[in-house]
Amino acid sequence: GVRAAKTRLEGRATADATTVNENNLDLEGSMVWYYNTSSSVNLTGIRNGVEGRIIFIHNIGSGTISILNNSASSDAANRILNDGGGTTSLATSKSAIYMYLNTRWREVSLA
Repeated sequence: GVRAAKTRLEGRATADATTVNENNLDLEGSMVWYYNTSSSVNLTGIRNGVEGRIIFIHNIGSGTISILNNSASSDAANRILNDGGGTTSLATSKSAIYMYLNTRWREVSLA
């Protein structure tokens, strides 16, 4: 219902000082994910994909977040397909939006 939708849209979480690669990342039901790390890390997949779910990933740290395309380091249903088929890199203050469609996270936009 409306209450469930409101909770999903307002949910936010922060990956505090992540220094390791993220395989099958659990966003804990959040729509917005802030990365705060001084290390460069790879993101290979995101858990709990539901058809039509949208997530916003934003880098507030000084390290680069590399979002790997269709990486076998994550389970097939958690993999990410980037526009153009390559790695998407998020430097400080950069963002990406993904939507879960047809059993994969698909890059929708970069900012």
